[in-house]
Amino acid sequence: MSLMRPLSSMRSDFDRLFSDLEREFFSPILSGRRPNDALESMTNFWAPPVDIHETENEVIMKASVPGLKPEEIDLEIEGKIVTISGETKDEREEKDKSYYRREIVQGRFYRQVQLPCEVISDQANAHFENGMLIVTMPKSEQTRRQKIKISQ
Repeated sequence: MSLMRPLSSMRSDFDRLFSDLEREFFSPILSGRRPNDALESMTNFWAPPVDIHETENEVIMKASVPGLKPEEIDLEIEGKIVTISGETKDEREEKDKSYYRREIVQGRFYRQVQLPCEVISDQANAHFENGMLIVTMPKSEQTRRQKIKISQ
């Protein structure tokens, strides 16, 4: 029994590794970009972190995109898939600077996530609030929970 616990932990680590690999490498290829673009973008590529939750009638996604403007973000919803992409550019002059640490991410970003259910994409609403992109998507009628009255 004690052998199963380390194997289970290792399986979780492998699942996470393959999930990261799929998100960072295969998703750009499957979205129509050339493989060379995907390989090049891995060196200057970031994926915004997201939180997704649902209410009775909506699915709400929050993406952390500090410093971005709405025109710098492409947002697409198709079926149960939401895609956020774009590019940030560093416009600062770099002539006489010697950085000690540079952690602010610049360059292309891409994130594709699967929603827990179908949504009505043409009724989705997106807005910014304190560096967060908030996307509210109404659930389709087929996926909403229905209360069923039980007769005697």
